Amino acid sequence: MVPSRLESTRLPRKALADICGLPMVIHVLRRVQMSPIVDEVYIATDSEEIKALVESYGGRAIMTSSEHTTGIERITEASAGMDYDVICLINGDEPALNPEHIQSSVETLLDSDAPTALLASRSTTVNSPSDFKVVTNRVGEAMYFSREDIPSPSRSGKTDFLKAYHLISFRKGALDEYSALEKTPLEAVEGHDHLRFLENGLKVQIGVVEHDSFSVDTPENLVEMIGQMKQDQLFTQYRHEAKPQPETAPAVRRWSSSPVTALVPCRAGSERVKDKNTRPFAGFEGGLLELKLQQLVNVPEIDNIIVSTNDPVVMDFTRKFAATTDKPIEINERPDELADSSTPMSKFIQYAAELQEEGTMLMTHVTHPLVTAKTFSELIAAWREAEAAGHDSLITATRLHAFLWDADAKPFNYDDSQEKWPRSQDIDPLFEINHAAYLMPFARMREVGDRVGTNPYIYEMDQSVAMDIDWEHQFHLLEDIVTAKRQRGLDLL
Repeated sequence: MVPSRLESTRLPRKALADICGLPMVIHVLRRVQMSPIVDEVYIATDSEEIKALVESYGGRAIMTSSEHTTGIERITEASAGMDYDVICLINGDEPALNPEHIQSSVETLLDSDAPTALLASRSTTVNSPSDFKVVTNRVGEAMYFSREDIPSPSRSGKTDFLKAYHLISFRKGALDEYSALEKTPLEAVEGHDHLRFLENGLKVQIGVVEHDSFSVDTPENLVEMIGQMKQDQLFTQYRHEAKPQPETAPAVRRWSSSPVTALVPCRAGSERVKDKNTRPFAGFEGGLLELKLQQLVNVPEIDNIIVSTNDPVVMDFTRKFAATTDKPIEINERPDELADSSTPMSKFIQYAAELQEEGTMLMTHVTHPLVTAKTFSELIAAWREAEAAGHDSLITATRLHAFLWDADAKPFNYDDSQEKWPRSQDIDPLFEINHAAYLMPFARMREVGDRVGTNPYIYEMDQSVAMDIDWEHQFHLLEDIVTAKRQRGLDLL
């Protein structure tokens, strides 16, 4: 059973999106039909247009209510009164589905006594709230589902997750049992249907498979999927059904990237450098905050500035500074729970994504005093070019041409079997993210839940500009450098 609806916020009419000459829902239909374990295939939809399309390709579709909010609700209605042993929910937005995984899901269910089974795959991707992670007990039963990174890598440093792959099998009666239960608190918090089973003491079995496909949720996903489908071996079995496609298609505008909002996070309670944001610095009585605000108001391409803080001292200084300039400066009073030293940056990023509806966020930090107005203007110009070329974000980084070894004392970024000590300029470069600036449309941030998108542009920044302050000795070093530059008449604003 493939739930498929026409309405989609991030990618309108995505079920009908063209992928190499075939609508996405038809790709899914054909791949489900390839599975020898499947006896019947239905598309469950609330769209007459989808139903007519499926039937024109010889498939079967069942009309369901438009009020359903989940795939489980939709297939529960569609399967009412049917006689089956196992019903599989297969997402209609995974056109590169591996048919063998349907059998894996069914076998996972039948080898257990659980009412339902999900598949999962290994993932090392961190801070990705668009992916549901699952943790299991020793016999493969789900213990919890979350958009957060579980188990947490905060102490172990390990980023080995199980990402839930929503190809789901249900025993006869399980859907009715699910529907009879009220929505549970954790289900509401996390947004995952199967927490309703767990919170009511029912088992959810997890089967682990290799999975390199993905859900098509955004225009960027669609472009990536088209590229993947062109190389897909299974597609060759039904490619003859595809309609010829033009070589090029008009570009689709996916977000508004103007105006530019400079976002300056400035929390209270710095532990390594006490009062680093506002203590006097190189002649600036308002400290690093004053210097950064002066730099930002001098950037003509920046339309407004937001200082996000829970520090009353920062708020007071920002109000006084705002009164001296025509550039709009807003104070965002950040909740204390998002300003603790233990708060994951991902949570603040998701919060920051909601601060503006449209436009581009330029996130920068007061701890980079050598990033001047001129540099910010260059960054914004680079972002405009990168966006026009198809990038969805810009990140600043410093190039590393260095001899890097791993923990086993083995060369990491060069082959010493070819040359024991190659010239450093001949080593393949790596890039160190320096956090001097991030540029990304607010709308795109909300889509991916991060300040870096799926196709970022790396803006190379010299280390002499990107130097930042994390420790007390760095505060004094940068203060000496800024003081010396000012004495020589060099512009830091």
